[in-house]
Amino acid sequence: MGQIRIPIFQKLYITYILCSILPLIIMGGLMYGFSLNFINRTLNEQTMNSIISFHEKIHVRVSAYENILLQIQNGLKTSESLNSASRLETDNNEIYEIMYDALEGEVIKPIVHLTNLDGSRVFSTSDFPESYKAELMNKWGVFREIEGQTNDPVIYLQEMDYSREGKTIISLGSKLYDQAGSPTGYILVEMSRQVLFEEAKVFNSGLSNHMVLLDENGYTLFDSINSEMEGKFQQAKYLDLEKIGNHYPIDSLIGNSTFLNLEYRDKKLKTVTRVNVSSNIFHSFNRILTLIIVGGSLFSLLVSIILANAQARSISSPIKELISVMGEVEKGALEIRANLRNRDEIGELGKYFNQMLDRLNIYMNQVIEKQKQLRTVEIKMLQAQIKPHFIYNTLDVIKWSVKLGHQPEAISVVTNLARLLRFSIDSADEFLTIRNNIEFINSYLTIQRIKYNNSFEVITDIDEALMDYRIPRLILQPFIENSIIHGFGKTNKSDGIITITGQFNKSRSSDGNSESQFIEFRISDNGLGMTEQEIQELTFERPEHHIGIYNVDRRIKMYFGDDFGVRISSHSGGTEVVITMPKTMTGEIM
Repeated sequence: MGQIRIPIFQKLYITYILCSILPLIIMGGLMYGFSLNFINRTLNEQTMNSIISFHEKIHVRVSAYENILLQIQNGLKTSESLNSASRLETDNNEIYEIMYDALEGEVIKPIVHLTNLDGSRVFSTSDFPESYKAELMNKWGVFREIEGQTNDPVIYLQEMDYSREGKTIISLGSKLYDQAGSPTGYILVEMSRQVLFEEAKVFNSGLSNHMVLLDENGYTLFDSINSEMEGKFQQAKYLDLEKIGNHYPIDSLIGNSTFLNLEYRDKKLKTVTRVNVSSNIFHSFNRILTLIIVGGSLFSLLVSIILANAQARSISSPIKELISVMGEVEKGALEIRANLRNRDEIGELGKYFNQMLDRLNIYMNQVIEKQKQLRTVEIKMLQAQIKPHFIYNTLDVIKWSVKLGHQPEAISVVTNLARLLRFSIDSADEFLTIRNNIEFINSYLTIQRIKYNNSFEVITDIDEALMDYRIPRLILQPFIENSIIHGFGKTNKSDGIITITGQFNKSRSSDGNSESQFIEFRISDNGLGMTEQEIQELTFERPEHHIGIYNVDRRIKMYFGDDFGVRISSHSGGTEVVITMPKTMTGEIM
């Protein structure tokens, strides 16, 4: 299979498109990757900063609640009132006043509990939970933590549910001491869930976040989305009922819908904050970025196609035109010129090509003129070679006729010789009609019959339609002479026959779509015949052959081209010569 030909326009077009699109694809991919990394890093930093800010605000609240503890402790002056019945009745209002004075300025007021050691006397800004009574009696929960702490307040993470205030998440607790340093009771300050909810608004920055606050054991203190998980363990596999209900730990929500998952550990509060950033922001960003990249790519592709088409055509069109001009020049149209106005190498190529054609035209005209002159000289030399040959043979016949006393034959020879000389000398025209050529042949045959004592017969069958067409002089005579001399002269044969036929023949064009007529002469004899070697000798120019097939064939080809000429075939018992020439009424040289 041959190689597939790809037009230069397509090569240039594809190359320009690829050169335009490939950098765009690479830059788009890099831009997408860098942008994704940037948004990931930015969201990571922003979310982590929000988590830290959230914890810092909780620390501020815890510090404020520690101040409330200290203010209440200082305001009580003495903790004896919690253990003295008389003091309790008279100082109730004073104690509540101290408690509420400490809470002044708090927008979301914490719940404060004061109790003696056994829980028999309680002062509270809300209902005192029943669970506290059991814990107080058995020193469980927060009270156990308080017992284990001597000076600083205890931060205890637990969920307490109040009917009016709602849930509390973080409890701060401390012991109360009398002036002697003996413990007299406990004070608790509880942070409302609403405080965490308000502080968690720092995450509401347009991002879809899911935040949970856990203790060190995975107990859910706060869930910004699924509040029903509060008070439950994140890993509650042992709680079948929890699985059936609304038990959706944050790990179960991490998946295709999560873009970032961050974790922060607060050593002071002993909490773990986990935040999931929804992938919605990524999908939105991805859609916008994809739209920008795809839109930019399509626009760039459109511009690239237009520019590539224009640029490719600006290069390929002149080349196509130059190729077309070369094709016409190949067909012989040397007058055509390339009309290229490009101010580049292709334009220079067209200019030099036109200059080459100009010089080629001049050279071709010179060559054609020289060839015409050379052909005219060669033809005249061939004719000059023929004329002495005829005269010599004819004079030889006259000489022997006179010597033998054959006066009528001598007169006939002289008469026909005069006709032959007039035929050769009087007319300056190189082409004569076939009729005139046949008359010349008849005069020549009359002389030859006398010379060979009528030992051969000539049969002439020329189509009358050919008679007015013109052919070169002395084209047929050399072959008739060869038949007489070589076919019959070397034998004693007295029944030789020479047949001369002339007719139109047809040839088909190379594309097979049309036919054209040409003139065909056939000269055959029943003489001795020739071998292939003898035929080869006749087809080459040799000095000893005054008139041979080579000279006649050469003349025809000089006149009409290589498509015409002489073809000879021979065998024992005869020879046939076929001469082909185009139809011409004027004798123009091809």
